[in-house]
Amino acid sequence: MIINKRKILIVNIDDLGLDAGAGEALLELQKYGSVNSGSVMVPCPWFPQIVELYRANPNLNIGIHLTLTSEWEQYRWRPVSTTKTSSGLIDREGYFWKNRKLLRENLNVQDAEIELDTQVRIALDAGIKATHIDCHMGVGLIPELVEFYLKLGSKYNLPVLIPKNIEETLKLYKIEENWIPFYKKIIKGLETNNYILVDNFTMTPCFDSDKALAGYTKLLASLDEGVTFLSLHANKPGSIMNIDPAKYQVRVDEYNIFRKNFDLDWMQAHGITTCCLNGLRDKL
Repeated sequence: MIINKRKILIVNIDDLGLDAGAGEALLELQKYGSVNSGSVMVPCPWFPQIVELYRANPNLNIGIHLTLTSEWEQYRWRPVSTTKTSSGLIDREGYFWKNRKLLRENLNVQDAEIELDTQVRIALDAGIKATHIDCHMGVGLIPELVEFYLKLGSKYNLPVLIPKNIEETLKLYKIEENWIPFYKKIIKGLETNNYILVDNFTMTPCFDSDKALAGYTKLLASLDEGVTFLSLHANKPGSIMNIDPAKYQVRVDEYNIFRKNFDLDWMQAHGITTCCLNGLRDKL
């Protein structure tokens, strides 16, 4: 991908549907101009709220955050396609596995593919004109599912988030190094077919509150050239404080910082072009 030394940034809020505050944060921050899109988790309890927000605000840019894990201790969600433990998707308590390791140890690939496809169909059937497909906790990028992850994009004519700098993403998601050639072959094939790839992928850095504004300012001001997908977890205060008592402040800090800083004027002043994933081709 040739970007002609430009900095293009996609700021996306993950975990829509987790609670009411995530969707409300997207609505505010997209209007302010500091966020470009958000990604909804179809199995989560507040998915209907996101559908209603979208119907009332059809200019909202919402992608589909494919979900096969449920990580919290006291707040869990289940598959939307099955209740069978034989699917390999469900733990002893009847919920998704808590992490990728357990998911992969118990994975039934066919049932996982059915679940992912069902999540996309539910979102689209609800009337959401999705901007893209990405994935919660990297589940779509595990070796057993990455090719199907990309096939979903082709099936539904939606761009799928996959970074060109795949080695860093594999480290982030703790995928074994011996899989690197497999992923590089996939990336090469995508590039040959002019697939739109982001160059860099980065997630919520989890700054301490007193260092958060300076940290995000430095992160944005020092972006690498090319396309960067920044995955935030901004959330208005509220029930998130009970869902994630240990780290909720990180999400609330992102909401507060991005609703007061980093609007379009700030981005342009720092040489940054912004868009959502399905608008990326027009920016290149």
